[in-house]
Amino acid sequence: MYSGAERKPPKPSVGSGDLVLDFEKYSVKKKGQEVRLTAKEFDILKPFVTNRNRVFTKA
Repeated sequence: MYSGAERKPPKPSVGSGDLVLDFEKYSVKKKGQEVRLTAKEFDILKPFVTNRNRVFTKA
């Protein structure tokens, strides 16, 4: 039996400031208004919102 830390299921949505990302619907809202993004744009935005205070490099 695995005795490591329990994994929590991912949250269905996460907010950062005025932005709210819904991972189930692949949608973004800013101040309650839907922002239309492509799937690629959503995938690029997701790590920035879910990993606040982390620096990302090109690599």
